[in-house]
Amino acid sequence: MVKSNLKIIFSIFLIALLISSCCFATTEPEVTATLDSSNNAEEADLTASEELPDATPANEQDSESNETEGDIYICQSVVNISNDVSGNAYIIGDDVTISGRIEGDLFVIAKTLTVNEGYIYNNIFALANNIHFNGVVYNFYACANSINIDSKGFIFRDMKAMAENINISGGVQRNAFLGTSNLTFADDSSTHIGGNLEYSSEKEITVPEGTVLGEVKFNQETTTSTPKSHSILSYVVDLLKTLLFTFVIVLLLLWLTPKFVKNIGNTGVNKALASLGIGLLSPICLTIAGVILIFTIIGLPIFICTMFAFLLLTYIGFAVTSLFFGKLLTKQFKMEGNINLILFTLLSSLALWIIGQIPFVGWLVLFVAYMFGVGLTLVHIFWKKENKKEETKEN
Repeated sequence: MVKSNLKIIFSIFLIALLISSCCFATTEPEVTATLDSSNNAEEADLTASEELPDATPANEQDSESNETEGDIYICQSVVNISNDVSGNAYIIGDDVTISGRIEGDLFVIAKTLTVNEGYIYNNIFALANNIHFNGVVYNFYACANSINIDSKGFIFRDMKAMAENINISGGVQRNAFLGTSNLTFADDSSTHIGGNLEYSSEKEITVPEGTVLGEVKFNQETTTSTPKSHSILSYVVDLLKTLLFTFVIVLLLLWLTPKFVKNIGNTGVNKALASLGIGLLSPICLTIAGVILIFTIIGLPIFICTMFAFLLLTYIGFAVTSLFFGKLLTKQFKMEGNINLILFTLLSSLALWIIGQIPFVGWLVLFVAYMFGVGLTLVHIFWKKENKKEETKEN
C-alpha cells in the first residue's frame, strides 16, 4: 500500500511537471550570457557591511562574510535585503527592497518591489503593485500594475511580464514577451533588447530605432466581440484539450497505479459522499491553515509545499472524477476491461464538459467535479483500512 501511495503521488507530480514545463516552451535564438563580475563594476559594492534588517534567515548568518547561508523566508511589512544570500529568497511584504546579492531565485509578493543595485543570480518571480528594477537578474518574470526597468537595470536573458504600464530604460540581453496597455522605451543608448520583442496591447507603439536588435511582433488586443467562427473553434479546441488531458491521465493511472484505479471502482456511497465533503472543504481548510502558517518562519515552507500539492491534485481532479463515473458505467453495462474503461471515462468527461458550458451553473458543476476528484484521491490514498476491506471482499 505504501508503494502504491508513493506511485500515486509521483504520477501526479510527474504529470503536472511535464505539462507546466510545456507551457513555458518557446523557440528562441541561442545567446550565451556569462555572469562575469569583471564586466560589472557595481558588483564589488553589493556586499553591505551591516546585518540583514527586518529579516530572519533560515540558517545562521556568517558575520565575517556577511552572508546568509541557505534560503530565507520573510513575511513583514518592510523588508530590506542588503547582504548576500546563498540560496533562494521567499518574501511577502508591503515595501520590499533588494540591494544585496541573492545567489538563487527571488520569489516576491509585495505592494512595492525595489531592486536597487541588487544582483539576483537566477530568476525573479514577482507579483506586486509597483516594481522598480535597477539591478541585475538572469530571467525576469513579473505581474504588476506598473514595471520600470531603470537605466542601470539589466536582464541577462528573458523578460516575461504583464502590467498596465511598462517602461524600459535598461537592457534585456535576449527576448522580451510583454502584455501591457502602455509600453514606453527611453531614448537612450543603455536601452536595448538584444533579441526579439513580442508584445500584446490595444494599440501599436513606435519602437525607437536600434532599441530592438531582433524582430518586433505586435499582437492586437481588442475588446470587441469575438467572431462566431472563432468562438466555435475555441470551444472545439477546449473540448479536445479536455479529452486529451483526461486520456493521458487515465493511461498513466492504469500504468502506474492500477490498484488506485481498481479502488475507485469500488467506491461506495459513503466513501463518495466523504470524498465530496473533503474535496469541498479542502480549499477552506487550506486557507485557514495558510493564514496561521504563513506568518511563521517554519510554517511558510510547509504552507508552500502543501499549496503546491493541492494544486497538483486539483489539476487532475476533473480527470479522476471522469474516471470514477467511467468505472460506474463499465459496471452498469457489464463491459469490463481497460479499453471500455477509457471509452466510458472519455464519455463521462465529455458529459461533464458539456454541463460545464451551461450559463450560470456550469462553473459550479465544474468546480464540484474538480473538488470531488481531489477528495476522491485523498480518500483513496489515506483511507487504508477501507481499501483493504474492499480488496478482501473482492478476493
